[in-house]
Amino acid sequence: MAENRKIVQFPESNRERRRLLLKNEDPRLRISAILASASGWLFTLSLVMFLISNYRLFLPDSLQRIVGYLAAGLQTTSSDAATIEYASGSMSDAELFGGGLAYVDSDTLYVSKPNGIHQLAYQLSYSDPVVEASDSLVLVYDRGGDGAALANALTPVCEIETDAGILSGTIGENGGFVLVTDDSGYKSAVSVYNNSGKRLFRWQASQYYILSAALAPDGNHLAALCFEQNGVELESRLVLWRIGRQQADPPEPELEYELGPALGFEARFLSSSTVAVMTDRGAYLIDRRGELIGSYEVSSNDLIGYAFCDRGILVATSAYQGTARAEVRLLALNGTVSEEPIYIPSEIQHLSAAGGVFAALTNEGVRVYSVSAWHELWSDNTVTGARGLRMDPSGAAYVLYGNECRIFRR
Repeated sequence: MAENRKIVQFPESNRERRRLLLKNEDPRLRISAILASASGWLFTLSLVMFLISNYRLFLPDSLQRIVGYLAAGLQTTSSDAATIEYASGSMSDAELFGGGLAYVDSDTLYVSKPNGIHQLAYQLSYSDPVVEASDSLVLVYDRGGDGAALANALTPVCEIETDAGILSGTIGENGGFVLVTDDSGYKSAVSVYNNSGKRLFRWQASQYYILSAALAPDGNHLAALCFEQNGVELESRLVLWRIGRQQADPPEPELEYELGPALGFEARFLSSSTVAVMTDRGAYLIDRRGELIGSYEVSSNDLIGYAFCDRGILVATSAYQGTARAEVRLLALNGTVSEEPIYIPSEIQHLSAAGGVFAALTNEGVRVYSVSAWHELWSDNTVTGARGLRMDPSGAAYVLYGNECRIFRR
């Protein structure tokens, strides 16, 4: 005997199905239908916003580059992965960026990978371009000129013109950047911009010359290393501001810390609350309350070089121990100085640090050390005739030559 069944035809139209679900007696089905509809609209809105903000990626030149990257990636060999050839055959300044190198020649910013991929070629009209890099963006500015630009690995992000010549610049972890300029009527000035090129802060100094400035990792604090001339002596100081609060005109600093008769080189935030300062008289760690965490004073005649790292400041000085030509000590974040130095048997040409490693480029090769274990990891005596060195946190040494960058690993 056949069983009688009631057959309900499911609507073919999506609109009709949604209408039935929204009117269903089961509240769980109604909520599910509402959430599904909202998710669809949010996805559509996100896609539209992405296309608007990244429209440059879909221009013919960008699409052609992406196809080139895929083709070059398929052809990568182990032999070419140890070298980055400069796109124009020359380089004036470079920084590590995105697993490769961001570098400039006389008029173009490039981003290139070790496997022969040239990701970006951004033409500039700068006479003396300088490169700074964060994890996600590259800052290039014209030292002595009035131009600066931000770019990611594939396309330019923004470009600005300043009112005065640029003396120096740095980029923060959040993509914001700082420019020190030679403003007319003032000794110098410092400006902070966000990652869209909008100026957020400006301080024009009538009393101080600004040597270096840096943003904190959170982007909310600015440090400027300044000096003023009293007769024949230079008096340096560190000046700190809070960015983002309603500011007076001129803005009032949160803190001024006297460094005494020294010529400052560079200031950098090692954390959002600690600033590292390097001068010709030594290294200093200062917190945002104006307290000295620690210092390592040296003779200006003995100072060879320095490098900031995750654990503090590495300071290289002349050595007077046996056959050693130089020694390196660490001023750690807790304010202590390493009891035993690392002795280096040959003359240091360049010092670079990243993560927990640092390296010394010497006239006899490159030597790589662990900061935490405080001993040599490896060395390579075939490295000769190099122009510079950039260390990767993995321990790879990117050695800069006139027409290429060679990558050396343990």
